[in-house]
Amino acid sequence: PRAPYADASQMEIFVWRPARWANWMFRVANYTVDPNTSAGNFTFGHGGFQGARGENSGGDFFVENVFEELDNPGEFFFNETTGDLFFYFN
Repeated sequence: PRAPYADASQMEIFVWRPARWANWMFRVANYTVDPNTSAGNFTFGHGGFQGARGENSGGDFFVENVFEELDNPGEFFFNETTGDLFFYFN
């Protein structure tokens, strides 16, 4: 991830289940950054229902819907607040 993020209000975090056969998706409810270390702390909001089975541990993760992660051709970011669409051309 390319944190710290200026605005994480639209961010979603995808966490792979341990066996990598499914993943959970969470909307970020709160994001704070420690000013001394630039380390971020995420509080999960709505989500986590995918996979249909309980599990307390996760594996790899990735994030979507945050401008700073727009870094590969074909990706896009739509800012819901301003209505701006950003597209990384091929």
